[in-house]
Amino acid sequence: MTRPPTVALLALLAVAGSVAAGCGDDAREAVRSVTAEAGRALDDLRAEALAAQGAHVVITYVRGADEAAKVVAAIQEKGGKAEAVGFDVADMKASEDAMSDVAKRLGRLDILVANAGGSMHMGALADADAEAIRATIDVNLTGTILSVKHAI
Repeated sequence: MTRPPTVALLALLAVAGSVAAGCGDDAREAVRSVTAEAGRALDDLRAEALAAQGAHVVITYVRGADEAAKVVAAIQEKGGKAEAVGFDVADMKASEDAMSDVAKRLGRLDILVANAGGSMHMGALADADAEAIRATIDVNLTGTILSVKHAI
């Protein structure tokens, strides 16, 4: 059986280390979406692809408000629905408040692309101090878990 393109897109998101949930067989049914950290080419393409399929996309950022605004503008210029929300995914209260606010304003959350991440130490791992390692784990692991927890 051949999958519709939107299902293939959602499968790609899942394979790429993201979480896609509760959207049925068509992204047009998934009218609310949250994706993370604008300014990275693959993430921007994910957001634009979801918007092109009819999702209302919420771009999140902790730094990079300008990049998020550019992605939102690009989506809106093509007739899509998008907005940007700034918060730290590793901050439990901020994550909970942001996800709750999005769900309340938009009515529900159908798709979460939990892909915030990065290294807080640019250089060789052998040179990283404990603080940089903890900060990296907070964003990459804790942030992902909190995003999923608060999206459910």
